[in-house]
Amino acid sequence: MKRTLLIFSALLCAILTVASCNNESDTPEDPVPFVGNWLYTGHDITGADDLPFFDNYLFKIDDTTINVFAMDRTTNTATYSYTRKGNRITFTPAFNGKYNTADIRSTYGTGAESICWDCGNGQVYNFKKVE
Repeated sequence: MKRTLLIFSALLCAILTVASCNNESDTPEDPVPFVGNWLYTGHDITGADDLPFFDNYLFKIDDTTINVFAMDRTTNTATYSYTRKGNRITFTPAFNGKYNTADIRSTYGTGAESICWDCGNGQVYNFKKVE
């Protein structure tokens, strides 16, 4: 009986040790820098270009608000409030009238700092940082 209890205890400890070490995927990503001025540079090939480029050119983002300006940089075409948890942002109202959330990711291209908003269903918007 003692031997069975000892074997059961050892087996239980081994299972708990393996299970507790296998949670690396739950660690959050480092926050991607998001606040600042961003030029909309287009969309990924997998999505539809449903955001008019000339009317949605410059995105000025502060800690709670996204202001979207046309190519002239003076005409405000849209304003969104947002909340952020990690690299997921939630828009109010829905971004482009369709997307309530997006995942922010860093992207690398021509050496300039750039990000994308992955709104799901293959819709990915790309931005380049400007001063």
